[in-house]
Amino acid sequence: MSSVLFDEKPIVISRELAKVIGLAESIIIQQLHYWIILNKKTNKNNYDGKHWVYRTYEDWQKNDFPFWSASTIKRIFQKIEKENLIITGNFNKKGYDKTKWYTINYEKIETLFMEINNKPTDEIVRPWGQNDPSIGSNRSDRSDQFDPTYTRDYKEINKDINKKKKNKKKSKKDLKISYFQDYIKKNDVTPKMLKCINYFLKNKEPTKESLKYMPFRGLYKSWLSYEESYRGKDTGT
Repeated sequence: MSSVLFDEKPIVISRELAKVIGLAESIIIQQLHYWIILNKKTNKNNYDGKHWVYRTYEDWQKNDFPFWSASTIKRIFQKIEKENLIITGNFNKKGYDKTKWYTINYEKIETLFMEINNKPTDEIVRPWGQNDPSIGSNRSDRSDQFDPTYTRDYKEINKDINKKKKNKKKSKKDLKISYFQDYIKKNDVTPKMLKCINYFLKNKEPTKESLKYMPFRGLYKSWLSYEESYRGKDTGT
């Protein structure tokens, strides 16, 4: 038997949810859903017609997500709260207790799925795993800070992109640069993801190692679909 494979209950990842909102975000929401269902079965933490889960970021880190730091978990929760994917409240009995209570905005998630399903594949700009703020970090202290060594790469990408804007007719290289620039602008890009993108922009194909990195692999597949659709429009097919 393997010492790293689990006998315990694993964390579930919804592929479809990850495609729509991002890998890290989907992990958080799926686990939150798990606890909401448990509370619903036992009729615990029922307020305002909803079932809630209350925990500190340290509690989430200790009990659910030991592979992330508390600061990373906090950032993901703040992001999905800002995007209205979850609802927060305070039903603590003691006034000084500021522990947040969480429930899922199921209506918002259903609406997102309906919008995505009504769009052609090339119009979907959020490939799964795009916003994982922890994957690819090589920092032993798990500080989750942006690595300044990649700042130069991002500036080089923008410099190249600005030159290409002068040419209205997009070549394959121009199209690729434009596509990935748009992705970088719209998403929180990790240093590892930026490194993968920068290499691909300078070369015809990404490295085999970068394709093993799931967030970039999803982005690369979305790019191939977008490029194929773009060429089809040009030829009238």
